[in-house]
Amino acid sequence: MLTIYGVTKGHLEERQHIAPRSLVRLTNPEDWEIDYVRKTCGGIDGNDLRAAMDDEEPSRFEENGAYTLLVVDVPVPELHGKTQAYRTYPLAIITTAKSSVITTSRIDFAALDSSGIDPRKVTIIDGKTRFVYDLLMHMATAYQRYLRDIESRRARLVEGLNHTSRRTRVSDLVTLHSLETDIVYLETSLSGNRAILERAARSPRILADKTDETLFDDVLIEIRQADEMARTYRQLITSTRELFSSVMDNGLNTTMKLLAAITIVLAIPTMIAGFYGMNVDSAGMPFADSPFGFLIVIVLSLVLCIIAVRILRNRNLL
Repeated sequence: MLTIYGVTKGHLEERQHIAPRSLVRLTNPEDWEIDYVRKTCGGIDGNDLRAAMDDEEPSRFEENGAYTLLVVDVPVPELHGKTQAYRTYPLAIITTAKSSVITTSRIDFAALDSSGIDPRKVTIIDGKTRFVYDLLMHMATAYQRYLRDIESRRARLVEGLNHTSRRTRVSDLVTLHSLETDIVYLETSLSGNRAILERAARSPRILADKTDETLFDDVLIEIRQADEMARTYRQLITSTRELFSSVMDNGLNTTMKLLAAITIVLAIPTMIAGFYGMNVDSAGMPFADSPFGFLIVIVLSLVLCIIAVRILRNRNLL
């Protein structure tokens, strides 16, 4: 899909053709749309216009003769079954010598629409669009927003730890693994974005004046903050995983201790019954001649079991 915007009386309006200072959006474009933009803008390599079509495209910054290319990873919320997940996809931003900005992506990022930056509400200073900076700022704040959501979900898992059944704990471990996967994607992409943007900050094409420097510094501050948040939250998730592991190990130890105690208690009547089951002269067996011998043996076994239970409880073994 090809969408073109231009500045009219200080506002951006949709247009049919590309002109100087246009904002051009290519979303999962067809070949004819790429050819049209390449021929109209002049000098843009078709491979650069297709760079963001590869989901594995790394972040990079290149300066060519007539344009600059900036590829960054943008976070996107997704539903995997019933689970909220976060992934990142590349977005290519091309600025031309005629002050036009071209963005290409395989998917329609929410950061470019209602939940983020609307091209019709882009910042315009001294007649110049600041669409690139608005876009990068919304990208950075999106990272922070999604990271906070991951952290809040992790905190809820910890709060509910004392109220969960065994089945719930297993599902919590799966959720924790999902959160860890999400944060790995976000942290890896943030590290790449941070390195590339710090490199782009040294380019005179990106920082044409003091206003550009101020805006780009704000973007870098937000990106660095998001990067630090990702590192911190990943460490917290690792600690939470260790906590869950310790809780489950403790539960297993408690179960094994209980089973061992029950085995000891049940061994008492088994041993007594074994003694009376030996093929020996009954004259030497206690209570063998008593009409209440069986009842006496049963009561004795119960008494010994109760004594064993009391001893095990006093030693916290039951």
